[in-house]
Amino acid sequence: TMKLKGTIVMRFAGREFDLPLDTLKFEGAVISKGGPNVSCAQEFKPLPNILLEDFNPKSKTFGQKFDFNDTKGKRLAVLMGAGWCASCISQAEYMEKIKQDFIKQGRDDFQMIVINAESAQAPEHQKAMLGHAGKEITFPALQAVSSKEGWGAFGGKKNDCFMYFNNGQLAFKHIGKATVQLGQFDTEVRNGLSMDPE
Repeated sequence: TMKLKGTIVMRFAGREFDLPLDTLKFEGAVISKGGPNVSCAQEFKPLPNILLEDFNPKSKTFGQKFDFNDTKGKRLAVLMGAGWCASCISQAEYMEKIKQDFIKQGRDDFQMIVINAESAQAPEHQKAMLGHAGKEITFPALQAVSSKEGWGAFGGKKNDCFMYFNNGQLAFKHIGKATVQLGQFDTEVRNGLSMDPE
């Protein structure tokens, strides 16, 4: 039997939880099923160094190859989207709303980006990824050219959104689901872009 004492603070999505250890009790043998080369499930790929073209005319980097190294010093939200995906378009529009809210608060320490899937390179899909009339995004929309030069470079899938600290380390990942809960997405992006490294 193993008894623990004290309290630990757990942090998740910008929130803190106290876990009193003295309420936990472990009995029996401790068996490790891992090996020395097993990595934690929460270890994600670092911010990849890829160059993708920005196809958004409302972005400051329109028509240029976007260099993720230029985001160092800023918090970053990267959405895995596709112009043929209605929920991806809605997520991008929510990111634009968050961007405008942060700017009104005087924040300039962040960058939003959407990576359009390689399967959505057609002009009509690119145009759709930029948002509906009155809700158009003003941040870079980057065109993936392959799985390695797109979502795969992040280890992501449709509707995933990766938030990074200003040092390029992953802060939080919104995990894409078949049905996107936009309220939850909004909260997680706002919290992910406001977290401090621990």
